[in-house]
Amino acid sequence: MSDQSSLVSDDVIVVPKKTLADNVGHFQYSSTVMEIHTKQAASLWEGVTKQQKIAAGRKVSNAYPTYGLKFFAWKLTEIVKGSAADDPYADQLLIQLEVKIAETLTLLQSQKSEAEALLHQGSTRLRRTPLTSSAPSFIEIGFRVPYAHDGAEVLCLYDEIVCLLQACKNTNKISKKHFDQLQYKARNLVESLYHFGKHYPGPTVTRADILMNNERAKLALQQYGDLNPDIVTRKISPLNGPSLEKSH
Repeated sequence: MSDQSSLVSDDVIVVPKKTLADNVGHFQYSSTVMEIHTKQAASLWEGVTKQQKIAAGRKVSNAYPTYGLKFFAWKLTEIVKGSAADDPYADQLLIQLEVKIAETLTLLQSQKSEAEALLHQGSTRLRRTPLTSSAPSFIEIGFRVPYAHDGAEVLCLYDEIVCLLQACKNTNKISKKHFDQLQYKARNLVESLYHFGKHYPGPTVTRADILMNNERAKLALQQYGDLNPDIVTRKISPLNGPSLEKSH
């Protein structure tokens, strides 16, 4: 027997067996199911086109499209691709998005707490519960971008708020006018988030362009404005941005 190791015997190489860890595959994208109980929230899954608003009686001059969660998730995919292509403007958008998501979730949680307090005002012997749908919609989502799951969290919170407010209206805790005001206040937060980054065109410039200050960098500056220098040097990065090493 050769003295090299037990792996070599009479010039025949014995290949070690694979370990259990070697046989484990890659992660698949996780799947989540949303449970939607209100028409208001359901309309923010698909969004509402300009043509649909006109057909519903909205004036053409005031018929702006409402972007839903599906559009938000698609646009986020484009921004993340830009980040993977080393576009610092995409990174800047993702950092701004992280702030906006946190603010939106905080405000919606606060509105949910206020609606719960309204519903439970009065005698403790009256136990009121939020309304639920007799036929809720279950939507399976498999978003590849982590931020899109935050968008789903936002939509479900809005759905819960509408259910609480509807229960408040039905038990005479609030008027229909007050219901509309509170419901639209929450809806506006969701719509504002889903419109985020809608004008991002895809990667048009890289950090190398910015550092060289070439024509592409100058054009990007004219079109998209200033960049935070700490983003260009990567002192600041998106928390859940793509890995450059994996994207190249």
